[in-house]
Amino acid sequence: MFLKESKLLLLWLFVPLLGYFFYQGNHGYVWDYYFTGVVPAFFLIFSVGLYYLTKQGLAGKVIVCAFLIVFSFSNLYSIRNYLKAGIGIKLEAQKKAIDWIYSQAGKEEFNADFYVPPQIYYSYSYLMRWYGAGEYGREPETKLVKNLYTLYEPDGEHPQFLQAWLDRQDTIGKIIKDNYSWGDITVQKRERIYYGEQ
Repeated sequence: MFLKESKLLLLWLFVPLLGYFFYQGNHGYVWDYYFTGVVPAFFLIFSVGLYYLTKQGLAGKVIVCAFLIVFSFSNLYSIRNYLKAGIGIKLEAQKKAIDWIYSQAGKEEFNADFYVPPQIYYSYSYLMRWYGAGEYGREPETKLVKNLYTLYEPDGEHPQFLQAWLDRQDTIGKIIKDNYSWGDITVQKRERIYYGEQ
């Protein structure tokens, strides 16, 4: 009965997923935002499943209650981040990270490197131009200088890319102040040790 009532939802969920078997773009890497269209279908199917369980008597209701309790406790870290700076990556958290960079740099020149999955950092380039220059009257230097700030966001889909980027940053500058975080954004202050071609 559950499958019969949810046939349209199952089609909505699985037809796009089937299409990903034939996906060849982006060197075969699949980023989480590619699935934005199927997330609502998953939530609806999951909700129907929970509703179906509650109709199965006391045992079903206990299972649903246990799931909701476990789900709530497993998300306490995310709730803490939300209360601290907003869910995940939010403009408020981005601005706090940029404020920290400018406050640490003071009047000194600085460079900034960014890692953002899927390795497109234009949002921070824009924020430095719009917010940084507007609020502090300057942008990071384009020429290589001693002060280097590395800002990165988590990459749960491809952590090896983030690790490779951090390893590369270690060859460019040594960490002076480490891991200041706002939400899911982390900033490091570094002193440049390599001034060659990047």
